[in-house]
Amino acid sequence: MPADTANESTQKGRLLKWTNYLKGYQSRFFIVSNGMLSYYRSEEESKEVCRGSMNLSSVRIRTSSGSSSFVLVLSRESRAWHLKASSAKEKEIWLSAIRAEQNSSESEGISTAAEDSDNEDSEVFDLSSLGNHLKDLQTAREVLLGNEVALQRAVNEYQALAKRPEVRECNKKLVEKQALFDLNCSAALTTCQQFMKLAESEVARVEAAFRHEREQAARLASTAESLASNHVHLERLMSQQTDVFFDATDQDFTFKSNEVERLSSASSGNQSNADSASGNRRRSIPARTHPKLNIWAFLKDHVLRDFTRVSWPVNFNEPLSFLQRAAEPFEYSHLLDKAAESEDIELRLAHIAAFAVCPLSSSIERTSKPFNPLMCETYELDLRESAEGFWLLAEQVSHHPPVCAMHVEGRNWTLNQSLSVKSSFVGGNIHITTEGESHLYFSGGGHYSWTRPETVVKGVITGKVWLDHKGSILVTNHEDSRFRCQLYLPGYSYFSQEKPYRVRALVFAPADSFQLGQDEETGIKPTHVIDGAYNSGLTISRITKDNRQAEQSEFDFEISNTRQLWKRVDIPEAHKSMYHFSEFACCLNQPLSGVAPTDSRNRPDIRQLELGSHSAAENTKKMLEEAQRQRLKSGNVQPMWFHEDENGNYTYNGNYFACKESQNWSSCPDIFIR
Repeated sequence: MPADTANESTQKGRLLKWTNYLKGYQSRFFIVSNGMLSYYRSEEESKEVCRGSMNLSSVRIRTSSGSSSFVLVLSRESRAWHLKASSAKEKEIWLSAIRAEQNSSESEGISTAAEDSDNEDSEVFDLSSLGNHLKDLQTAREVLLGNEVALQRAVNEYQALAKRPEVRECNKKLVEKQALFDLNCSAALTTCQQFMKLAESEVARVEAAFRHEREQAARLASTAESLASNHVHLERLMSQQTDVFFDATDQDFTFKSNEVERLSSASSGNQSNADSASGNRRRSIPARTHPKLNIWAFLKDHVLRDFTRVSWPVNFNEPLSFLQRAAEPFEYSHLLDKAAESEDIELRLAHIAAFAVCPLSSSIERTSKPFNPLMCETYELDLRESAEGFWLLAEQVSHHPPVCAMHVEGRNWTLNQSLSVKSSFVGGNIHITTEGESHLYFSGGGHYSWTRPETVVKGVITGKVWLDHKGSILVTNHEDSRFRCQLYLPGYSYFSQEKPYRVRALVFAPADSFQLGQDEETGIKPTHVIDGAYNSGLTISRITKDNRQAEQSEFDFEISNTRQLWKRVDIPEAHKSMYHFSEFACCLNQPLSGVAPTDSRNRPDIRQLELGSHSAAENTKKMLEEAQRQRLKSGNVQPMWFHEDENGNYTYNGNYFACKESQNWSSCPDIFIR
């Protein structure tokens, strides 16, 4: 593939890189920039994770004229990259760019390790220089031995002819042989000195590498022993715990009345400021401050533990509660409006599937967690007079297990969901599972439901933290189960060829309504294919021919009538310093008068974090959690706006807006210590 020479300081394009004898050469995307040569699986991946890099200031180049192959070797390191361009001309372009970076490098002569994560490469020490000196030494030895034999022969001749007239000629020959012998001895001595000097340096380097590996092995053994000890300790704690668990470890807190009054007045002041804004939506929040974090120091004490039972420091939070985060997907409520308007069941399923995927789009850069809601904490979002045209109410109806109940009413549709989140730290990653289904009802008839995939927080210890979603989502039509939509999220893997954030889905319908033959087992056939990525958008296409050999095999279809189904709302550049919130997310915690006193907008620790007061937010969070412990120990803490049915699902009781209209909040507990 031709290389891309976009500017003088950057060279990028595809090269073939040797991996191993099993896979041979594999295509990789390379970039030369800032004195470094880096490679990736694909150009899209170059924005995410680097597979390997090499400091060009210490690289030696091996190549031959007319060939498209070349080798990059670090001067004092154990790895070499065997690369191949598409042609000899393209090879020269790459070599020119590499040499230009070498000439401009400020770190000339300093050797740096190749941070190569592609562990398919060879790991043999580069001792070619030592081997060359050894060959020179062997040659010098052979020459020296030959000269020794010649010298001995000359001496013998001299002794035999010492009394003859020819002695002068023999003496001359002896002097010549001696001079030649001295010269060769001097050369051999120089070669030996060079060899010994190089051998000593190589031995010292190998010894240093061995000591480093031994120290690393000792550290790993110590870490493994510590993890095993922590695991035993955690198992002992879990076996001793009672049926009631709390968000934080037990500590003694003293409540100061002046501190409570100060928090209350601060919250009231913010609310008054919002009232003066005449209900206009804000489009930004204060920029995030970045205190120093030590995530491993926190996580190592909670290995294999359910993180919903652990109190996280506020530095890991974003200024939203989980109730507000659960409301964020309704930024795309127009998808449900389109589903309600559609008379085509298959297209209705497609719009519902797109809505089921859209919550994942807000997690691309959002690695901070929302606050765990307090028991009976609520959140109201009334946008009936806005373009969205819906209202929702959410409440934390259970503390352990944590359950959030939500009721949403839009244009000709109603949605109910009871969600419970569980998370644990296993194998260096945080695994998050969301239990519970979302149930959607249309006023004209129709009942649909769907589940959620697993979320994995990767790079917690070893690198940049990022979120990956994997698994499947099944959108079910409860009135006719033959109509369904199956979504597949393969998740990102080092060994997978799938693009990051990939989403693929099939819409199924009864086979008799789709004239491609009938499936004898299920009686259904795929009619539409949905493809795209949850970080950008989805398209939908009509299937005209199914080329699959077996059910659930690769997506091998002939399609037509491709069109956009959903597009992610772009995050403004300025919002990257605002926890990567969209404009819709920024307005979710905007202070608002008239809502219940238990509303998340009135929660003081979230407000303090939003304003950048990390220390105050941490102290307030601990105080609220301790107050919650006391309430839960007293017993008889029940949800206010939802009731539980025999199946464990929570249903809205319809009383909230009546209390809001009369501003009678006497049934609300004082969970924020106002």
